[in-house]
Amino acid sequence: MWSGICYTRISDGESVFYQAPPLGECVAIKMINKKVVDQYLKRRINATPQDELRNVGNDYISEVINIGACENPYKEMSRMLEIGDNKHVLGCHEFLQDDKHIYMILPHACGPFYSLDKYIYKTPSEDPIPVAEVQNLFKQILNILAYLEERGIHYRDVSPDNFIFLGPNHLVATDLAMSVRIPLDDSSSQRTLIRGMGMFGTCAFMAPEIYRNFRKFDGVAADLWSAVVILYSMLTGIPFYRRPDPMQDVSYRYYVVAEGFAPIAGEIAQDVLEEISDPDIGDPFLQAELAAKERINEVIPPDARKLFYNVFRVNARERWTLAQVMESDFVNRRQDQS
Repeated sequence: MWSGICYTRISDGESVFYQAPPLGECVAIKMINKKVVDQYLKRRINATPQDELRNVGNDYISEVINIGACENPYKEMSRMLEIGDNKHVLGCHEFLQDDKHIYMILPHACGPFYSLDKYIYKTPSEDPIPVAEVQNLFKQILNILAYLEERGIHYRDVSPDNFIFLGPNHLVATDLAMSVRIPLDDSSSQRTLIRGMGMFGTCAFMAPEIYRNFRKFDGVAADLWSAVVILYSMLTGIPFYRRPDPMQDVSYRYYVVAEGFAPIAGEIAQDVLEEISDPDIGDPFLQAELAAKERINEVIPPDARKLFYNVFRVNARERWTLAQVMESDFVNRRQDQS
């Protein structure tokens, strides 16, 4: 005799979720094709994929969980079991499998927007996110990064679509399939730099050292950079840049390389403005793009501009640390100052 749980499929027009008896709790179900994932992972190490994977057990997961620096569903499952508390990181109710698939039974996101990216990039006619609410959401993201740092995890893919709402104004991190362990020094047990693993994540939220594939980098600093880029988008409703490349993105060149958020524009910032406005060599499209961004940036509070100025530094050693950002004026401002 076979027995099991029957999940009822429900659709609200935009997303699909499931309802589980007897409590009627709504859940999300993420389905993984075992054979497809095995072929993908084995190609990374030039190994022969298995013909059949009727039962994925601990031995198989131990074999493939740390393959390369690629996105790995088994790593995501492992992180859920290890650190998923549904307060900082999304946990999992249970994992099920049949001959072909693994099913991850997850808490279902709630609210009108479900994920942070849908909330940030609402239709232009809708009001921007209030500064006090931005502050609250940003604090939660910082607490999530601190939670991961305490457990020695570098997220590697900090972007708005990887944060979902489990309750009103309650964010959790999801999709740690690309996360890696932060190495520790043998003698001091202090965290050390991570060996470069290629460009990964979303370009619009990527730290420059990741985009340029530095030989070694600070994983916590790279995650923090991405979180502060999210803060910019929450305050303005637009992306900060398309990619962290001064030759291809004028916003990055002006606000990061030329330190455009400085209280007083420096010589490099003046040079960038003169270059793009020069009648002979300038680019009117870049000039218009930067002028439009400057108008939008007028909504950014002074204490947030100060935070941007101290985090958006090409040299990671010159940036504020996670602790300094958590102690900053913007993060600790009173609600009546918003």
